[in-house]
Parts: sequence; structure tokens; C-alpha cells
Amino acid sequence: MFFPLYCLVLSACNISITQLNTDPPPGTPPSGPILDGGGDQIFPSHYATRDNLVTVDFNNVQPGYATDFEMSYTCRFQQFVNGVAGGASDCANLPGTASFDSTSGILLWTPGLTAFGPYVITGYGTNKVATASVSVVVDVRQPYSLTNLTCDLDAQFANFSTPISGAATSWRDLTTNGHDGTIVASVNNGTTSGWLGTGSASSPYELGDLFGAGRVDLGLNTVIGTFQNSMAFSTWITTQATNNVSSVVMGNSNTLGQGYVLKQSDLITPRLELAVGHKRYRDVVLADAPTGYWRLIDTGATTTAVDVATVAHNGTYTGGYTLGVNGLVSGDPGQAVTFDGASGYVNVADTAVLKFGAGSFSLETWANVTNANQNASLIAKRSSATATQYNMFVCGGTATGDFSDVTTGKKLCVFIFDSGAGSYRSYVSTTSYADGAIHHFLATYDAVADAIAVYVDGAAAAGTTFTSGAVPNSDHTDPLRIANASGAANFLSATFQEAAVYAYPLSSGQAKAHFDAGRNAGTGPTFYANNILSWQPKGYWRLGESAGGTAYDFSTNANDGAYSSSGVVLGNAGALGAADADTSAFFDGTNGRVVATRLSDPGANAFVTVAAWVYPTIATNLATYTVVENGLSGSFFNYGLVLSGNGVNLALMGRDTAGDCLVSGYVIPRNAWTHVAITFNGAGAAHGFINGVDTGTTCGAMQTSASAAGGNFFIGTRTTAGGEDFQGAIDEVAVFYHAASARQIAQMYSNGGFWKCLSQSKIAIGLWDYVGGIWDGTNLSLFMNGRKECAIQPGTTFTNPSSALLFGRDASGQLAWAGQVGELRLYSSGTAAAQATNFAATAPRYQTTSPGNIATSGLLLNLDAALAKRGTLPFANGCATSDLAWTDLSATQADATVEAFSACVAGTLGWSGNGTAANPYRLAFNGTFARARIPYNAALDVGAGDFTVELWTKMSTQANYQNLFARDDAGTGAGIDVYVTPTGTLRTWVTSVFADGVKTIGDGAWHHVVLVRRSGTSTQYVDGATDATFASAGSVGGSSVIIGSFQPLFPNYDSVGSVAKVAMYGRALSSSEISQNCNALKSRFAGAVCH
Repeated sequence: MFFPLYCLVLSACNISITQLNTDPPPGTPPSGPILDGGGDQIFPSHYATRDNLVTVDFNNVQPGYATDFEMSYTCRFQQFVNGVAGGASDCANLPGTASFDSTSGILLWTPGLTAFGPYVITGYGTNKVATASVSVVVDVRQPYSLTNLTCDLDAQFANFSTPISGAATSWRDLTTNGHDGTIVASVNNGTTSGWLGTGSASSPYELGDLFGAGRVDLGLNTVIGTFQNSMAFSTWITTQATNNVSSVVMGNSNTLGQGYVLKQSDLITPRLELAVGHKRYRDVVLADAPTGYWRLIDTGATTTAVDVATVAHNGTYTGGYTLGVNGLVSGDPGQAVTFDGASGYVNVADTAVLKFGAGSFSLETWANVTNANQNASLIAKRSSATATQYNMFVCGGTATGDFSDVTTGKKLCVFIFDSGAGSYRSYVSTTSYADGAIHHFLATYDAVADAIAVYVDGAAAAGTTFTSGAVPNSDHTDPLRIANASGAANFLSATFQEAAVYAYPLSSGQAKAHFDAGRNAGTGPTFYANNILSWQPKGYWRLGESAGGTAYDFSTNANDGAYSSSGVVLGNAGALGAADADTSAFFDGTNGRVVATRLSDPGANAFVTVAAWVYPTIATNLATYTVVENGLSGSFFNYGLVLSGNGVNLALMGRDTAGDCLVSGYVIPRNAWTHVAITFNGAGAAHGFINGVDTGTTCGAMQTSASAAGGNFFIGTRTTAGGEDFQGAIDEVAVFYHAASARQIAQMYSNGGFWKCLSQSKIAIGLWDYVGGIWDGTNLSLFMNGRKECAIQPGTTFTNPSSALLFGRDASGQLAWAGQVGELRLYSSGTAAAQATNFAATAPRYQTTSPGNIATSGLLLNLDAALAKRGTLPFANGCATSDLAWTDLSATQADATVEAFSACVAGTLGWSGNGTAANPYRLAFNGTFARARIPYNAALDVGAGDFTVELWTKMSTQANYQNLFARDDAGTGAGIDVYVTPTGTLRTWVTSVFADGVKTIGDGAWHHVVLVRRSGTSTQYVDGATDATFASAGSVGGSSVIIGSFQPLFPNYDSVGSVAKVAMYGRALSSSEISQNCNALKSRFAGAVCH
């Protein structure tokens, strides 16, 4: 009998077959076994996962009887391939570890790394009369994260226990939430028969080809629920068109920028980008810290004008007004309010924060003014025309400054009046703006400069200013009003939106930025640069050139620099994304630099600010890397901004003549844009800022320094000949000869921080990629193949749109994607660790070479040359600069960097092989400095505990020792070292104790080499057999891992040969597991043996 049965996840799975044997007791005439499958268990509550024991018990004694009567059992299995059960094989051959007891009829099976999909397991019971059988289906699933899993779509299990073939239009959700995907319109070039694949790595089960209107519809927001606060996803996809920019892979975003979307980038191809929400007008305003911000987009019967500033001071709609009219701000669509010009206004009660006294402030609003009333206020806080006040209003012209002689014009006016002192400051525009057109109005008063500035539509508005007496104190107890002033008979006939007041004077750059954000959806080409230029930089290099050798300085000093003739790639995706299409420059870490004339000496103890966007790609990052430096080449430094690495992340450092000083922790990530800034405050202290946030770390010893004439200004290096060279992209370098305020630096980040997370890895036709994302309400991260490739704080507005969640196109149907999808999982929240786990768990299905049925429990490191490229395929033969990152297949993600390989020749140096047993994929060494290095990673620290190191290697015997694996930076043997001796045998070190083996491995043949420490005793194995044992108790020191060389400590320890596999476990493998691992990959290597 045949029926589906599923096993409980992440625990021992026990399946009992009811009444397989109902043999009578002795003395009763025998009959054949009677078979009954019993009650089916219901999917998806139960299934099996690899590395968890499955027990199938075919031997169930008839109730009331003690034993079976002369029964024996056999077991066979078949795996489903493309929905059809394949050829039968003995259950001992199940992938993983399996044993079957023919007497008891019990199967014990722990599925291995390569086990996935449905397996038909058939038990045969035989007595004296006959043989009968019963079959169960065990679904083996990958051990991906189940925490907060909301929707689980898997093409291998598209119909729960099997793949789908034919024209099925429903993709079953494997969770109990029932979020099935509906296949809509055309897939697979015009049909709905889009289910493809045979279950192999070269042809995984998939849904494709998605074209045109073809899509998977997951419903109207039912899947994502409250994802506006947090969400995560993971999917396996492959594209069919790398130049299909803006095509939407997945999302529920609409044209208003709501929701989230994963798409092929329109910034730079062929990359992916992930966006949440949209950086709208409100985001720009809120980033500038308004004291009060009344959006005036309220609708319905409300009388409350909501203040969305940090501390709300709600107002009240009064008199004649109409809510919900067409909005004025295209960069943030919404409603507006129209006041009737007779009685309508907003009243905001008096409060201390709306009194600016004799201090600075700004008044801002969008308005379409239509009436001819004189002295009708836009925003005012006053009780009468002669009372203490601040007031931005439509007025007649004046020649006196106190508005006692108004005329018939409709000018824009500002009046700041202190009735007690009789002093005032006032302004009257040259142009009339009560013209029935939409305008952005901003009036500022700078109390330090004692100056009014007025901007209309982002530009300074010409006009006349008047001054009388001392700086006026504008405090008054009357309310703030919009469209009227307390005690005034004149009301403004106008439509309003986005009114705000600030307790400081906004800059000209902010004025332009706010206007750009309101009218151009934040995509104006000068959106970011406005603020920088308005603060009068000493130098400003955007590094956005697409060609040529000049790095232009956009400041008034025009101190243009020169790009080096090599080592710089122009036209890379910039830090600003869609907020500004300007590109960045990539520096190779060796030759790339910009050199300009040294900026003028700021003097000792001067005020200086240095800011830049950086995208470090340094792999080992155990040194110091210069972003900006001003001084004499390599000998004397006025000031500098430097990064320092600890092997994992980078820290921000200040530099002066005395040296370098940390002003942050090691928190700057690689492969992501980060805004960094440092200020010298003129008192011998330097302060750091990362992504607009004060690090809270000050270097008291830092100060700028005077120096002799001459010298240079450097970007990406410290000298004309190179040194401390930066590797990665740099963008928007700005230097100010004043200490920028915390608000200004936060503003640089806010206006530059964009809402699109761009991948570093490139997609390719036919190449399967794991793509994941996490949004926690503040931070957005994009992952590819388990690695975090981008992390930003987009500062966006996120709301759930009225659009369904779609895979394969956007809601409008205009941005259709072309490609295939194998799996899609949605989570209500997620972690980077879960992304790494999901990749490691699901990758075997898509890897072009099988990782083998290896032991996976406790696996800390898994470098496989056959899967070195992004964990799914090998690199091309050679050592191209794009092929120097060896992907760790374990969840640790301890990737190795291939170093000092040049003039590579397949077979003797660099990546080699074609995947045959005679020519397997491998990394070849020729006795030079070439090596693979893993920077220090705490996850590889084993201390005094058990561990296992494993390699597949092919070496020759040399006159010197040859390092295969060393986690021993000091070179003392206090770590873990694996060598080939000058006699060709194996030597291993653990905690300064070593042993030499007797088996020859330097014979030009492939060998499986393993070092195991268990309870303080280490044993080395060659080809599965014990080679030496020695006592090795004690703690193993932490350091980087070096493979193939021991440079620079021991220059003569370079290897001649090849390494195909390097692994490390945080436990001691058993002898049977060592044999399992050896046999798992033996077929890859001609002549390999496993004892």
C-alpha cells in the first residue's frame, strides 16, 4: 500500500506502520502478511530535515502477541525525479547515513547534505507463505529558518509533496497560513505550463519563464501583514536579460513609492536593488528637525491640523476652509487645504518652543495665493499690527520698513517686531507672488548675522530689507496662525500644504533641497550638492566623472585633482542613488588615487571638517587605509580622514602630524556605502560621525597642524607614490575650514542617504543567485548568496499600498521581469544569521557540482574550489581580479581572499580544472608567495575544545616545509598548522606540540588529509586511516587562516601543488564521519582512495 507520510521537523522522526504483519501465533495455519497503511499524517505539520534522525518501523507486532512469527524484512527506496519515482535501490544507499535491520524491520536514516525531496520507502515483510509490502513517502526538506516564516513557496514541493508538471496555476504555500501563489497570465513564453526542471543542479525545479504579464500573484497585502514595520525574504532566481533595467522581480510597491520592491537596477547594470517606501518631501523636512510641522493634508470631518514634528503642537481648523483638495507637492502626493479668505485659518496655541525670542528661526510653507487682501498672513505669531511678532505675509509695498505706508502690490513680506524696544527687521520682495500659482515660500532670520533671507521656489528672492534698532525679541503670548494673524481682519484666500517652523535659519542649500524634494520627487540633479555648496566648502570633489583624467573641484577654489593613469574606475554607482545620479570613483587599493595641490594651510588648532561617502571592499582589512589627506607627501600632515581595519569591520580615524587616533568603534562595514565625517574643533580634539550620527568618541590629542609650503591633497592614498591605499569606491569628498555642526553632518547623510539598496554582485543569464532582504523599520539590508551586500538607513516613508504582492512584474504591468524562480520565502522579520543559514541550507539544490554527502553538524568552514564562485560554481581558470574571493559555503561566511597570484597558468598557479576526475577544480600553487587568506574570524576560535581540520590536496615533495593550513599568525605553532615535510610526510601542530606521520602525501597524488582533536588528544588521518596521534591539550590561539603559504613569517614554507577543499568543524569528527567525508568526494579525484 502506498501513502504519503511526513516527519516532524528538527527532531527525531518516528514512523510506525500499523499492521504490516498480522501473522498468527505458532500452531495456527500460516497466511500471508496483511498490510494496512494506517492513518495519514497531514502536511505541512510534519516533514524530515537533513541531519535529523528518521526512524521507520515496519515491524509492528499484532496486538496481544509478543513477537512476529518467522518474519524477515527488506527495504528499498525510490526518489521522485520530475514528479516520477526513480529506480529502486537498497535503503542502505539512502543519502546520508542509513541502516536497516532485517530482523526487526526498523530503518534508521539521517538524511545528508545532498538529500532533499520526496523519497518512497518500501518495506517488504516475508513469512513462510508470502511477501507483501507497504510504502511511505518521506519528504526531506532543507533546514532553512522557520522563525517568523509567513509564506513558503518551493517549486520542488509546489504541490505539497511533489513538483508540479503541466499547466497548474496554483503554487501551494508550505506553511499553515495558506498563502498560495496564483500563476497569472503568460509564463513560459505564452503558456501557463511554466513548471520546469528535473531536480538536478543543472536543471532545478523552477517556475519560468516569466515574461510580459506572467506573474505569481500572492494577494492583496494578506501575505505581508504588518511588513511596513519589518519584513524579510529569501528567494532563488536566475535572470534571462541582464539589461532589463527597472524590471520588477518582486514587490508590492506602487507608483507612489509605497511598499517594497526588488528589481534589476536602473542605476547600474547588471545589479539588483531593493527599495522600501520612498524618500518623499516629508522625509526631507523631518530630517531637518522642524519645531512644528503641519502637513495640512487632513481629510474628513476633522478639525485638527496634525503636527508631525517630534513634539506635536496640533492646531485647529477654524472658520471657512475645505479639506482634501488637490495637493501642491508632487514629490509627496497628498491633499491640501483651501481657506476662503474671509474667516478660515489654523490656530496653534501658544507654547514656549514657538517663541524664538531674539534668536534665529525659519518659516516655511507651500501655497497658492489667489486674493488681493493686503497684509494677509501666511504664517504669523502676533496679536496686532503694532504688537511684538514674527510674520510672513502678503503685503503692499513699503518704503519705511514698518509697513505704515502699504500700497496696492501683492508682495511677499517678512516682519520681525519688538514693540517694547521699538526695533524691527523687515523684508519686501521685488516680485508679486499672489498670482494663482503654486510656490514654495521660506523666510529665515539668522540672529548671529542679524540678517533676513527669503527664498521662493528654492532660490533667493530679490527684495529690500529694513533694519531699526537692536535685534528684536519676537516673543508673544498669542497663538501661531496659518492663513491669518491673531487680531488681523485680513484672511488669506489660498491653498496650503506643508507648513513648518524651525528654531534655526535654514540654508540656501536646504531651501533648494526642500523645493527639489517637493516638485521633483527628490530626483533633481543638484539635490545633494546644494547643501554642500551652500556651506562654502574649501574643496568639493564629487568624483562623478565618467571619463578623462580630471577630478573636478566644485568649490569656488576649483582645486582640480588628477586621477592616476591606472587603478581608478570611473562611472561606478554612486552613494546617492536616485536622489542624485552622480557616480563615484573606484580605487583598486594599489595604484588608484587622486592628487591635487595641497589646500591652503589651515594653521595650528584650526577648525576643519572632512566628509565623504565610502564603500570599502578591502578583504583582509588589517591595516590603515587613507580616504583623504592634506599635507606633504608621506611626511607631514595638516589633517586627514583614515579608516583602520580589525579583520572584520573598519573604524574611523583622524590624522595629524602626531599620528592617527580612533574616533569610532569598528562598525564601518565592507561592501556597503557609509557616510563618514571628522571635525577638528580648534581645541586639540577630533570628533567622528558615521551615517550622520555622532560616534560619541573624541580624540583629545588630535589637532590640525601648520606645515611648510608645497605638498598635495590626496584622495585614496597618502603619497604620490602610494601608501595605505584605499580599495573601494569613494564619493562626494568635501572639506570645510570650519567645524560643521552635528545637524549639518546629519543633513549631509540624510540628503544623501537613499532608499535603494544596491547589490555589489552582478547577476548573469543562467546563473542562479540566492537573494534576500531585511527591513526592520529603520534599516534595510540586501543579501546575495548569504552575504550582506548593502546596508542603509533609508529614512523613508513606508505604508502598505493597495497593491497585491507580485513576483515577476510590478502592479502597473509596465516593468515585467524575465527569469525563473525556484523558491520564495517571506518572513515577518529576519536576521543576517538566518540569511546565512538559508543560503547554506538551500544552495546544494543549485550548485553545479554536488558538495557531496559530507557531515554538516558543527561545520565552521567549507571552502570548495568547485563552488568557489559565489558558492554555486567554479571560477574560470586563471586569477582574474574579479575571481579572488573564495566563498565559504558554511553559515560562518569566513570567505578567503586569494592573494599574490599573478601571471597564472592553469594547472600550476591559480584556479584550475574542468571538473573531471583527471582534472578536478582546484587552486594551484607554484612555490611563490601566492596564498589564500581568511581574516581573523571569532567563529573559528576553538579555544581548548575539540575541532577538526580537513583538506583534499595534491602535493609534491620539496626541500622545504610546505604549509597547507595555518591558523597561527605568530608562527609559533601555538595555533593549528598542517604541513608537508621535506620527506613528503604529513606534520601537524596543535598548541606548540607536533607529530610527523608515516604516510607519504607529497607524491603528486590526491589525498584526503584530516586533523582531529578530541579531549586533548590530536589524531591525523590520511585517506581515512590513522597516521599519527599526540597529546595536545591547551587553548588554540585565534588568528587569520593561511592556505598554501606562510608568508611573511616563513618565506620558505610556500606550497607546490593544489588544494581543492578546506573545511573546519567545531567538534571532533568520528572515524566513520571521516570515512563518510572521504567517500563523499572521492569520485572527483582520479586515483583517490578512502580506507
